[in-house]
Amino acid sequence: MPRRERPLEPTEDGLARFAAELRALRVQAGTPTYRELARRAHYSSTTLSDAAGGRRLPTLPVTVGYVRACGGDVEAWERRWHETAAELAPEDPETAPGEQSPYVGLAAFQTGDADRFFGRDRLVDDLLDRLSRRPLVAVFGSSGAGKSSLLRAGLIPRLTGEHVLFTPGAHPLREYTAQPAGRDRVVVVDQFEECFTLCTDPAERAEFLSELVGSAVDGTRVVLGIRADFYEHCAFHEGLADALTDAQILIGPMRPDELREAIVRPAAAAGCTVDTALVTRLVAEATSQPAVLPLLSHALRETWRRRSGIRLTLEGYERTGGIEHALARTAEATYESLTPAQRETLRHLCRRLVASEIGSPVVKRRVVRDELGDEPAVREVLDRLAAARLVSLDRDSVELTHEALLRHWPRLQDWLAEDREGLQVHRRLARAAGEWETFDRDPGALYRGARLDAALTWRAGNETSLNGVERAFLAAATALRDGERNAERHRANRRRLLTTIVAILVVLIAAITAYGVSARHQAAEQAALATSQRMVSQGRGFLVTDSAEAARLALAAYRIAPTDEARDLVLSAAAAGDRIDFSTTIRDATLSRDGRLLAFTTAAAVQVWDVPHYRRLATIPGDLDPPPAIGFSPDGRWLTVSRPRNVVELFDVANPAAPVATFPDAESARIDPTGRVLALRADGHPTRLLAIDHVDAPRQLAELPPTRSVTFGPDGHTVFTGLQEWDTASIQVWNLTDEARLTTTWRGIGNVVFDAAQGFMAIADVYGDEQLRLWDTSNVLEPRELGTLPLPPSSIQTAVFDPGARKLAVNDRSTTVRIIDLTDPHHPRLDASLSGHLAPIHAMTFLPDGRLLSAGADGTARPWNLDFDAVTAHMRR
Repeated sequence: MPRRERPLEPTEDGLARFAAELRALRVQAGTPTYRELARRAHYSSTTLSDAAGGRRLPTLPVTVGYVRACGGDVEAWERRWHETAAELAPEDPETAPGEQSPYVGLAAFQTGDADRFFGRDRLVDDLLDRLSRRPLVAVFGSSGAGKSSLLRAGLIPRLTGEHVLFTPGAHPLREYTAQPAGRDRVVVVDQFEECFTLCTDPAERAEFLSELVGSAVDGTRVVLGIRADFYEHCAFHEGLADALTDAQILIGPMRPDELREAIVRPAAAAGCTVDTALVTRLVAEATSQPAVLPLLSHALRETWRRRSGIRLTLEGYERTGGIEHALARTAEATYESLTPAQRETLRHLCRRLVASEIGSPVVKRRVVRDELGDEPAVREVLDRLAAARLVSLDRDSVELTHEALLRHWPRLQDWLAEDREGLQVHRRLARAAGEWETFDRDPGALYRGARLDAALTWRAGNETSLNGVERAFLAAATALRDGERNAERHRANRRRLLTTIVAILVVLIAAITAYGVSARHQAAEQAALATSQRMVSQGRGFLVTDSAEAARLALAAYRIAPTDEARDLVLSAAAAGDRIDFSTTIRDATLSRDGRLLAFTTAAAVQVWDVPHYRRLATIPGDLDPPPAIGFSPDGRWLTVSRPRNVVELFDVANPAAPVATFPDAESARIDPTGRVLALRADGHPTRLLAIDHVDAPRQLAELPPTRSVTFGPDGHTVFTGLQEWDTASIQVWNLTDEARLTTTWRGIGNVVFDAAQGFMAIADVYGDEQLRLWDTSNVLEPRELGTLPLPPSSIQTAVFDPGARKLAVNDRSTTVRIIDLTDPHHPRLDASLSGHLAPIHAMTFLPDGRLLSAGADGTARPWNLDFDAVTAHMRR
């Protein structure tokens, strides 16, 4: 300890200067340490030690300011300050958890952290200036750029009026309406992207955005913190897009001088220093690096725990693993400290704390405590994670401290990559179980059909991943399914009894009729027909609500009077029972030729689904107004998506994160059966044929005249193009084996080829009568029109042959599918009129097993079994 010296006594002017320095350092002179100094009115080396009771040492800048105020020797007192600080420093800083670090680590700065938030004064000033001129301002930045910290510790402490702060969560409208209302206030919405990642109700999201924009118009000032990769999502809401014009601030990396402030000043405020070598190293490693701030803060927090006395040293920093590895080391050390059972609990917790949609980036997810369960093992692991600052615990929610964990902890990345599809199944299950619990376990909210089958299949290998509510949900759904099956068996028994009775009645009626006069015979037939028709009418009413009842009525009606209407209802009821519900409104759709893949457009994205396994493969966002034309290659490898302003994008279905090629001056596209030739067309522009066997370098094969439609023949060597001529209905036939040589022109037969198979083509004149006609094109030089198709006059939407060209399925922009029997192509007949879709049908294809698969705007896909005998045999079981 330095020898006792004569106390320093400041003058009045000196004390005034000292107070000014304290204000510049953001130090409150009313804290216990400084009240003690003021009471004693003197300063000495002994005072340094005494006033630091409880290890509260006046900081070096404060000490120097006081010495200057007293006119003392600054250099001598700096030396004494360091000597005293060394004596007061803990022997092992890592074992002193009671001390508060001046660095927040991975967590965002909060409103109470303004006194240790440095380096962003320029951005805060800019934000306040924008907010004074605009009612709504958005702060964009990548994950880790410091958006939340800027809003919470930079902006809010400098607001003078009323303000509220919230995050949207899964129910943004509910969160917003819970805030106090009133004009002349500031509403700060942090993590605004949650209304796109966590909110699954498009209607609630749209209403929330409208309310938010409307409040800005009515006098409330609104500040949004948004991740930069969600910028384009803001354009989908017209009001929000208009409000953001000239009202955006982009947070970029800190400049070197700002980084120095963020590194040095928190330590100085806590009475510590940062070695020059360490400052230089940190600035060099962090400058111009994206998403580096949480990693830098975490590394500094770990370095502070390993400080030497009051010094943060380069050696201590290197012991943490540095910016690149400090976070992973902390997370891995926490994992290694757990028992094997706790590690498994940690894996399940981490998988719940992320939102991972296929085709979208993985993001952190705030989870309510109830979803994680209240078991002691879960609580203990959460406490360990919170102590390591890896998760943030709120009164009723849990979330990862920062998304940097998702990028820099390899073990977590491996967990998330183990079963990405299973993670989607679990996420949907958790959401459905939560809604079921919210609705007091209403049976109407339980899984049924394909969704229940998918969840039970996933559960077989992931039982320990379920919480109590999810287990109860699946148990209730399974019990309900078993009960419905038992009820169905009872109904089947009743139907068999009813069928027997009906059969007896029919026999009796037939016997009576056989012995009656002709009038009685006709009356009986009419009575049977009327009964059958009434049952068909009743059955159609049950198609949507109870397909089993519709099937029972249809089968009974057919047995009483085997009419075409009863037969159609039997087939429609069977398809209704097997329908696949995608729970969204479909604006347009396309199916791969084998029916395995379905792509459709919604209001916000293009979705790609594996239909047999009810599994979403990809979500492709982008400009979807007007709805784009989409199409698969015949083998399902490629997907084409048209965009506004005549642009077509080509996606690899196996990896659809971004288009593999983009083609301008094109409205729509077709791919040949080999998957190697792409045809691009646009009104008023030549039609281009491109070789895409090397998609990174497409090669133009030929340029054809402007066309109305383009269709490839089944052999892959022939192209049929409908000419863009209003006064003629002509199709040109091109041979691709000789660099697109024109073979012939069919004049007067139509201008759109809907499908081709086995030497037959379905062709219509869309500029004329729009009537679909069947042609024999086995001799391309002399096509022959076959028999007239039994179809009403209408605008044809889709027509597709089955693989053997024995049937033709036709849809005319309605909810009905008509099946044409082509067994005798000279005399085609209507085989069935199928109904069940609640909105127009967008796409159809025949499956390899002979069934027809259709997808409609009602958000469902239906497999139609056209084998009437097989359908009725199945119904009788």
